Order: sequence, then structure tokens, then C-alpha cells
Amino acid sequence: MTSTFNVDKFNSFIDSANEALACDAACQQDKTASDLEQKYLDAKSNVVSAPSQLAKAAQDFITFTKGTSGYQDYQEKQFEMQANESADTYSSKFNQEVEKVQSEIKTYETLLQNYSNVVDLRNKYAKEVLLFTNKLKTKSHEVITNDRKTYYEDQENENLQYYYKLLSAFYILLIILFVVLSFVYTSSVGWVPRIAAFVFFGLYYFAGTFILGKIVAIVNKVIGFLPRNVYKNVD
Repeated sequence: MTSTFNVDKFNSFIDSANEALACDAACQQDKTASDLEQKYLDAKSNVVSAPSQLAKAAQDFITFTKGTSGYQDYQEKQFEMQANESADTYSSKFNQEVEKVQSEIKTYETLLQNYSNVVDLRNKYAKEVLLFTNKLKTKSHEVITNDRKTYYEDQENENLQYYYKLLSAFYILLIILFVVLSFVYTSSVGWVPRIAAFVFFGLYYFAGTFILGKIVAIVNKVIGFLPRNVYKNVD
């Protein structure tokens, strides 16, 4: 077997070895970083130019195999696919916007209904407050009127009590005077009628109010049984 000695490879290996011996660890790290950066930039450039390179390769291949008309058909299909994709994208976005608008409309309708309910509730409470206020005013007027009536009634009762005491004193004075005169002056009336009169007037002083009340109640009851003119009770 015959082997061929490659002088260029040998020289490159020697240069690499010399460079490795001449470059320390920090130099090696910088060199590695520089190589990696260059690979990154090359890959980035390939990514950017890849679509145009792909399009150019597709054009050359299809034109060579199917002719210019075949490449035009290919382009039309690509444009149709892109148009469909764009239409699908815009349709999806449009549907999303429609759903968003419908959701906002429902939210607005709910808020509007809640606002209407709040307004109705507010009007109801306002009417109730007004009604309660009027009732309170009416009750206040009634209380004030009743207080006035009570005040005047108390005055009348005090006046009646005053006249009652005054008349009672006068009545007792008359009874005493009747007894004294019965003993001082002689009379054709016997003692029995005079004692009976004294007993009657004495009992009347203590039971007269009760007897008078019963008489008034009996009279009112009798009047209630009498026929009345019904037309006087019709408004």
C-alpha cells in the first residue's frame, strides 16, 4: 500500500500546533468566543437569506422541470395559499372582535338592567320615605293636637273639679243648715219626714253621680230603639 504525504496538511498542523503553544488560556478563550460569534453571525445571515434562497431554488427547479408556465402555476398556488392564510387570520381576528363586542354588549345590557333596577328601587324608597314623612307629620300634628286637647281637657276637668267642690261644699252647707233649722224652729212637718229627707239628701250626695249616670245610659238606650231618619245619615 502506498501512502502519499500531504505537505500542506502537515504545514497547517505545524502552524496550528505552534499557534496553540504560543497562545495561553486567556487567548484560547478569546479565540473560542470569536469563533462562536462568527458562527452565530453566519447562521443569522443564513436565516435571513434562507427564504430568498429557497424561493430562488424553487424557481430554478420548477422552471427547469415544468417550464415557465409550471412555475407560474406554482406561484399562483402560493399566492392563493397566502391569501387563504391571510383571510383565515383576518377572519379569526374579526370573529374574536365580534365575540368581544357581543360580550361587551351583554355586559352593557346587564349594567343597564342593573341601573334600571337601582333607579326603580331608588324611586320606590323615595316614595316610601315620602309616605313615611307624611305619616310622621300627620302623627306629629295628631300628637300636638292631642296634647292641646289634653291640655284643654285638663283645664276643663280642673274647672269642673273646682265647681264640683264648690257645689259640694254648698250642698253640705245646705244639709247642715236644714238640720240646724229643723232643731231650732218648730214645724208642722213631723220628725219622720224630716229624718227621711235628711237621709235622702245624704244618700244623694254620695250616690247621685252614679244614679244620674245610670239614668242617662237608660235614656240613651231608649232613644237608640226609637226610629230614626236614615236620610240624615246619608252623605
